[in-house]
Amino acid sequence: MALLVPCLLAAQGDPSRSRDGIVAKYTLQQLEKGDRHDRFSVVLTAENTNPHEVYYGKPLRKQPDGTLVMDAAADRSFARVRIYNTSGLEGFLGQTASVAGDDARLQAEGDQQLFRIAAGRRLTTELTFTVRAGKTPNMMLMLDGGIRKLDGFRVRTGTGAGTGIGAGDWVSDCGNVGMSIVLTRNAAGQTVLEQTVNGRRQAWQQVSEGVFEKAGDNTARVTYNKAGDIYTYSNEDGATCIWRKR
Repeated sequence: MALLVPCLLAAQGDPSRSRDGIVAKYTLQQLEKGDRHDRFSVVLTAENTNPHEVYYGKPLRKQPDGTLVMDAAADRSFARVRIYNTSGLEGFLGQTASVAGDDARLQAEGDQQLFRIAAGRRLTTELTFTVRAGKTPNMMLMLDGGIRKLDGFRVRTGTGAGTGIGAGDWVSDCGNVGMSIVLTRNAAGQTVLEQTVNGRRQAWQQVSEGVFEKAGDNTARVTYNKAGDIYTYSNEDGATCIWRKR
């Protein structure tokens, strides 16, 4: 017979880790006591405390034709809590609660798929599991290294958005404003330029080669000059700004 006893427990080992501006931690709660099994809940949170977005890579698999793919079952997470002594068939090899960033749809040298964590973003997940009655959950919190700004990776041209247009950190000659630029594809397969300034993101949709506009708004546009490796922002009021790579 199970007895309902919700209570927060002191986590085993260190319940928090931080590196590269990412802070991960977990809380453990006992939900029930039973004759054979006790039921617990673990809540994992991870937050990007950096004032800028960060990226991390996960390995890709090379197919016989040379293309690189990420298997559907591949681990995409950057932080996880592993419980080693869970009971029942689902826990034969233990269970894991994990959080992952957004697929940036970019590939980097070293056969990596890049994932993005926005500035200030906080990710949370919860896992319910059981252990043998009277046992303490055997847990470990893991936080990956190598999480950094996009310019810390050698992004392959022609991947992700498939345009060969530069991504990374840029600065505008209008007010010396810094920004990051990432090229992705939306659900319809259209190329999108994602511009982030002070944590705020603006999406520009490609309307022709190297030309981007806001969806449904042609009063402003961003044009990429591959030869000069610059972006030019212009609007209907005649304002023009040049974005150059840092």
